[in-house]
Amino acid sequence: MSVYDWSTQDIQTTGRYLNDIWGSSASDLAAVGSDGKIMHYDGTSWTEKPGHTTNQLHSIWGMSANEMYAVGERGTILEYDGTNWSKMPMNQPNTLYHIWGNASDNIYAVGESGLILQYDGNTWKEMNSPTINDLFWIWGDAQNNVFIVGAAGTILSYTGNKWVSMSSPVINDLTCMWGLSANSLYAAGSGGVIIHYDGSQWTDFMSPIREDLYGIWGSQVDDIYVCTTFGQVYHYDGSNWTKVLQD
Repeated sequence: MSVYDWSTQDIQTTGRYLNDIWGSSASDLAAVGSDGKIMHYDGTSWTEKPGHTTNQLHSIWGMSANEMYAVGERGTILEYDGTNWSKMPMNQPNTLYHIWGNASDNIYAVGESGLILQYDGNTWKEMNSPTINDLFWIWGDAQNNVFIVGAAGTILSYTGNKWVSMSSPVINDLTCMWGLSANSLYAAGSGGVIIHYDGSQWTDFMSPIREDLYGIWGSQVDDIYVCTTFGQVYHYDGSNWTKVLQD
């Protein structure tokens, strides 16, 4: 178990907020946010990169320093080739909330009204979805075990040829997810709810937190962090949740 030291960095976003961050290393980070804002960190300083959109960007993910993707409002999908960001062809009006993949030719994006897209390295295609609820987060592994969470406790899993709904112990919006493996997953969301998947079923983790949660990450089962809308960070040590950062 480890509790990290936190410090604030001045990113100079001129009043805009950032929604997501991804990096290939400690000296190669990218963050995205409102009005199409894209910021890059080289290990020393943050600089703004042209994203060629004013749509809000909700999520960023990549394979390497030379291959990143960002998604956002009105079906916006951007691709980074190591030098420039550019728009990818997509005739999709629905907002996309999250993107993830395990290969350059196997990338998923999820969004409004149950939207699930898959990229095969050439084109984005819409997949059949068993829900019309908004989908907020997708997680997977190298073995193509893939899960999605969303509004009203929605949980989906991919069987290899179709998406299916999973039984959920909560009706709260599930806004984020993290896992050590497909047999040890955690999802968090509105009202401080946290649920756990053990490979066979999802159960309520009985969180004492009451604030809405928008991020979850950990290094092991006794070292998990969640963050709230207003900059609070909580840490789980395997037994208890403790507030470790207050904005």
